[in-house]
Amino acid sequence: MKDILKKTLQHCADHNLLPPGSRTLVGLSGGPDSVALLRILLALKNSGQTDAKLSAIHLNHLIRGGEAEADALFCKKLARDLGVPLVVRRVDVPAAARRGGISLEEAARRVRYDAFRKQAIALARRRPRAPVRIALGHHADDQVETVLHRIIRGTGVAGLGGIPAIRRLDLGRGAGSAAVIRPLLTIRRSEILAFLRETGQPYKTDTSNLGTEFTRNRLRNELLPLLRNKYNPCVDEALLRLADIARQWSETLEAATGTGGIAEDLKTAQTWKKKGRLEIPAGILAGRPRAWSQMLLKRILDNAGIPLKGFGEKHYSALIRLARGATGKQAHLPGVWAIRDREALRLQKETEKPRDRMPPRKSATLAVGGEARLPDGKVRISCRELRGRGGKQTGGLREVVDKDKITPPLKVRYHMPGDKFRPLGAPGRKKVLEFLAERRVPAEERRRVPIVADHKGIIWVVGHRIDDRVKITPGTRGVLLLTCSRLKK
Repeated sequence: MKDILKKTLQHCADHNLLPPGSRTLVGLSGGPDSVALLRILLALKNSGQTDAKLSAIHLNHLIRGGEAEADALFCKKLARDLGVPLVVRRVDVPAAARRGGISLEEAARRVRYDAFRKQAIALARRRPRAPVRIALGHHADDQVETVLHRIIRGTGVAGLGGIPAIRRLDLGRGAGSAAVIRPLLTIRRSEILAFLRETGQPYKTDTSNLGTEFTRNRLRNELLPLLRNKYNPCVDEALLRLADIARQWSETLEAATGTGGIAEDLKTAQTWKKKGRLEIPAGILAGRPRAWSQMLLKRILDNAGIPLKGFGEKHYSALIRLARGATGKQAHLPGVWAIRDREALRLQKETEKPRDRMPPRKSATLAVGGEARLPDGKVRISCRELRGRGGKQTGGLREVVDKDKITPPLKVRYHMPGDKFRPLGAPGRKKVLEFLAERRVPAEERRRVPIVADHKGIIWVVGHRIDDRVKITPGTRGVLLLTCSRLKK
């Protein structure tokens, strides 16, 4: 018993899992791991080796019927006997899986963490300055299964590091942050069972862990025994060493990407812009080793608050290729669209598809003295004749052009393939998209810049430049004023 307490305390000290005055919420399922975790943390507290204020939470996933109800009753009695406050929640995992079109495993994970987060917020509000910790019962055997699973699925060096001892959990605006901790990560399952036998502590067995329906169960009950019996009796220790080495390399690389000028680059790139957009200067990925670039991208995305669930080696590689590739390319990643602009890699939430998609190709006729709206109804352009022969080039959303150089009819539209014009003062014609790129218009917005054209071609790229052929000259006798206004949705 002393050995397991000593190892757990050392692991907590190594990773600062239980800082002084922390309020620690234990995820209590009733199984051997979580029961042992609660008993061990309580023993450390009662012996004065930590001062964490303990409470627990039990979740009924509504999957196992009467068996789950029995687990809830067991946890209530255990918490009452130990004098630990317990919160019991019923969460409909099957319904969440159906709504999200995801597996029961993934739905259970999401629902579980959502419940943990809500309870952590409640704890944080009671004592705002006290560190909040959510303690889970993952142990060394879970680490073995996780690393093996990631090897089979495919992962990078960071993924080989397995389950982290501590992970930040954002509680939302005004609630601060908490951390998910795994105090038993250096303890083997056999040690946990021996501790429970020694203390005479009963526990519940989740029969769903015995089947082969879930991938994790097949790894535990089929693949790992095969590897131990036929290939390497010490495969568990080998995988744990691999995880430790990978974690050390990842931590070293992460520290390296945060030094020197890179830190300044991160400052400018780590902010989620308005409407869920982020700009990453392409230059910070140029000429870097792939591992460096991948770690840098991971830090940028994580610090910006972009969920990394589902991001793997292939997704980071796609971003690196995009950053080093041609302007205008784009890629779809988990929850994110990425577009390569002239000088940056631009990311935006999946709910808002890149506006680089082709806009409506229809046009609207614009009469002198009237107005026209673009086909999507978002932009209105008016045209009226000015009195006299005067008029200066204005720029922006108001422009004047020589009336006599216009060949009706006037049309209002968005960009069309092959669009060219001669920007005012330029020596020759230029593609509209190239012109807008030079003016640093984001790639996803270039095809959405309104255009006014007559029978001969473009006369105004709205908000940027008129065509040189319709400019005001000393010989101008009639002037048209074009005005653009954007309409609210």
